[in-house]
Amino acid sequence: MKRGEVGAKYLTSFISYLPNYILIFLIFLFLFLFFREFNIKITFQPIGLNDLISIFFVFGLLILISYLIEEPFFERIVRQYYITDSEIIKIEGIITKKRIAIPYPNIADIKVHQGVIARIFNYGDIIISGFKESIVMKGIKRPYSVYAQIKEKVSKEKLNSK
Repeated sequence: MKRGEVGAKYLTSFISYLPNYILIFLIFLFLFLFFREFNIKITFQPIGLNDLISIFFVFGLLILISYLIEEPFFERIVRQYYITDSEIIKIEGIITKKRIAIPYPNIADIKVHQGVIARIFNYGDIIISGFKESIVMKGIKRPYSVYAQIKEKVSKEKLNSK
């Protein structure tokens, strides 16, 4: 954002990662049933090949679980969205920052995408198409209120330019 410019900051909502949390639960359930059914015990001193395979399998699933848990936090650090008085901005990256800005007069189309679960929990993606670039605001809470806010600013800007 430019200095002195006032804008609302938006981040991806944690609730938009509900499928991750469901998948984590299912993996834990699978592990529980798998160990119970096959009477498998994890030891750090494997006796045979089956024990070694079990250890690698469990560690692989634990790495997958840790990725699924950390993804929402990483996403919120990497991507930030701003709605200012003159433009919509997406800033992406940690070490190198990529900034995409679409001024209100250059906005061609605004769409909201919500699946079934997203409608239940009131989050969604807002797709803002400009003449050159597009910005996808992923997993935004109350997307229709943000959509209305953007539409209002675009309408005001178009009235002011006439």
